[in-house]
Amino acid sequence: MIKVSKKSNKNIMEIFHRKIILLLFKWFQKSSKTVNSITSFDKDKNFTLEEIRILKLIFRKKKLKDHLNKILIFFIEKENFRNQELKRLKKIYFYQRKQLKKGNYNLKVIKIEPIISELFSEYFFKYLFEKKEFWNDFISTEFSKGIFKKNFKIQVCPYCNTEGMFQVENYKIDHFLPKSLFPLLSMYYLNLIPICESCNSFHSGKGNNIIKPIQSQFYQEIGTNIEFYLDLKNNSVHLKSNIEETKNFIDLLKLKNKYEIDIIFKNLKSDLKSFGIELSKGVPERYEEFYSRQIKSFEGRSLYYAKKYLFKDYINKKNLK
Repeated sequence: MIKVSKKSNKNIMEIFHRKIILLLFKWFQKSSKTVNSITSFDKDKNFTLEEIRILKLIFRKKKLKDHLNKILIFFIEKENFRNQELKRLKKIYFYQRKQLKKGNYNLKVIKIEPIISELFSEYFFKYLFEKKEFWNDFISTEFSKGIFKKNFKIQVCPYCNTEGMFQVENYKIDHFLPKSLFPLLSMYYLNLIPICESCNSFHSGKGNNIIKPIQSQFYQEIGTNIEFYLDLKNNSVHLKSNIEETKNFIDLLKLKNKYEIDIIFKNLKSDLKSFGIELSKGVPERYEEFYSRQIKSFEGRSLYYAKKYLFKDYINKKNLK
């Protein structure tokens, strides 16, 4: 629900894009034989000295080297189609990045060869992303998946706004557009969001599902478009929105289920009661001022949007009496 910063990890992740991903596209294009030893790059005139340094760094990782060699063999065996297929991949890659940069997350799924999907989703995201020593050798900067999460500087789950996120190790990184369907976006910073464990669960989270049209929290503070209601009869909280993208966001992330939990209802009911007691001590002319102070104290914390809506609704109803 909360809006997250687009700048938190942009610079470093864009270096990965330019110096790793685009370099490997070039290597697939230019190379005619697989790599057995990193010394084979020393006499390769297709690459600059800096590119050779990075290629050696990449190919030191045996698992990654083996997979890259498999991809190259795949392209070599389809020599007549190598240029065509690489051109298609790059076109898809740049197109999808461009759309997310424009705030458009309503993309159609395009089939990518499994061996390429695995490179992005498994070897880039799950393997290299975790390696602190890789990042240190690559850009001489301390970086890793943990630091990526920490750089967001958030204390509550951006999806549900119910779970506190105080320990970085408890964060999970989610691909807003699932990497199983959009593997080329596996390392794109505008598709990576730190979330709580519950929202990351296949059963209680969105899993590999997509719903369109939808908005991303990199561009929209979605929580402001949600209405919250206390159901006193069933001891639950109901969510509603008249905006299609927001309704789809609620459905995709199964937020209604998360807010029907008894402890959420009790928490909001108790806070609303306390708010009402304190409000009654003042005069109507000062209600808005008191409301603003109260909401400010909840900003960036769990259930911020629910409290913001419920407290405002309480004042509006009180003013009508």
